[in-house]
Amino acid sequence: MTSAKRLLPILFMITIHTGSRLHLGIFSEPHPSGRLFRGCGLMIDAPGFHLSLRPRLGHTDHLIDAPTNYASRIKSLLHRLDSSLSSDERIPVEVALHSYYSPHTGLGSGTQLAMAIVDAWSTIHEIPINSVTQAMDLAGRGERSSIGSTGYFQGGFLIDDGKPSLDTPGSIRTRYEVPGEWRVLLFCLSTGIGLAGTAEKDAFAHIDQVRHPHAEELSRCLDVDLPLALTRQDFHAFSTLIDKFGQLVGTQFSSIQGGIYASRQAEEIVHFLREQGLAGIGQSSWGPTLFAFCPTEQSARKYQAKLATSLPHLDWQVTTARPLNTPAAHVLS
Repeated sequence: MTSAKRLLPILFMITIHTGSRLHLGIFSEPHPSGRLFRGCGLMIDAPGFHLSLRPRLGHTDHLIDAPTNYASRIKSLLHRLDSSLSSDERIPVEVALHSYYSPHTGLGSGTQLAMAIVDAWSTIHEIPINSVTQAMDLAGRGERSSIGSTGYFQGGFLIDDGKPSLDTPGSIRTRYEVPGEWRVLLFCLSTGIGLAGTAEKDAFAHIDQVRHPHAEELSRCLDVDLPLALTRQDFHAFSTLIDKFGQLVGTQFSSIQGGIYASRQAEEIVHFLREQGLAGIGQSSWGPTLFAFCPTEQSARKYQAKLATSLPHLDWQVTTARPLNTPAAHVLS
């Protein structure tokens, strides 16, 4: 690819706004031919990333304006992407990260940022992304779950069909719209992070992923019960199932976390939320972020106002997010 063949204008900017990903749990089926890393999750509109990329004319290297931890991630990913091209095809870019959210909180920040960079980089280089699998391969994501990657491009509630084996890509079985009036309360720890990187890999290595004791019940939840609740937009059935799903999935991770949730504090907050009448409560991925569903904006506002000053631990904050049923916003200007 040379500049003479480019169809895009030389001077342009790509601006991307992402949401974030709630992961409601992961498990594997017990029989020899069972799928690995099945699960479900949904995209929410906040927190998210706001970033822009544009070609850096007259330069041979990238310029990245971002906090140090994110700048190193972006630089590493751009190096990975550039390595797939010949030297004369590479286009240096200027990246500006305007707003962001904390990594390793259970909200899929790494995947959302990676998908945004791949999205913008491929646009600048006029390389079409024909599938989520292609995007994950470019970014080096999707080792276990496809929810965050697919959610970036599609939004919605996603049921992950998992992987037939460890060395094959996963896939999303079905996608559902989440009723627009539903809301998600997020309970975020002001300090502290969930498992990630080497620690996360070590944790999975110590969990027998092919012998989940509740796999049959969890599979029915994904294949029958949750699709029915979402199709009918039945909030009570949906929130009850989310409670059940999280509790069952969490039993397999208790040997790593010391319980169903990431900490004793998280367990105490979940107990408190149930006492307040909230439903659809769980932990996103390894946490520490917790969530609860509300049927309307009004009920979410009521609970947020009430809980802002009454949570049993003061270093937790509560915010409200909306379901995100659309892809990440991508604007070329």
